[in-house]
Amino acid sequence: MIKPNVLRNQRQLGRRPAVRAGDRRGAALIEVMIALTVMVIGLTGVAGMTVSSGKRASLLTGVGGRVAVQTQVLDQLMVLPYAQLPSKAGCTSLTTMPYPHSRCTTVADVATDRRQITVVFTPTVRYLRADTVVFERSNAVPGSPFR
Repeated sequence: MIKPNVLRNQRQLGRRPAVRAGDRRGAALIEVMIALTVMVIGLTGVAGMTVSSGKRASLLTGVGGRVAVQTQVLDQLMVLPYAQLPSKAGCTSLTTMPYPHSRCTTVADVATDRRQITVVFTPTVRYLRADTVVFERSNAVPGSPFR
């Protein structure tokens, strides 16, 4: 048995009095349950961040593919001879990656030697917006301006 003077001296020194092993029954189980709860909350947050970063990576891949496909289509229309521009009018659907979309091209005569080309890109995926590109081409003047 512990004497009262010893308990008083231990409290004054800032030490806790000795606790018997039988008095802590069930404390370890509660500590484990609290630790598991904290861990589950942390892992749920990490899982949420993983899902959101996966969605963002998917979106960025789609944007990069969109820019590449649009640049390629516009480059092809820029180098096409002026007389062949009306043959490219119409709609096309592509289902291949990296940018599945439908594309509608219209060619309108603005003047006798100028044509306006409008290309509307509509992605098949819902998280990308539709884009419209409008540019003009003119008929080259025969001969050299330096003569």
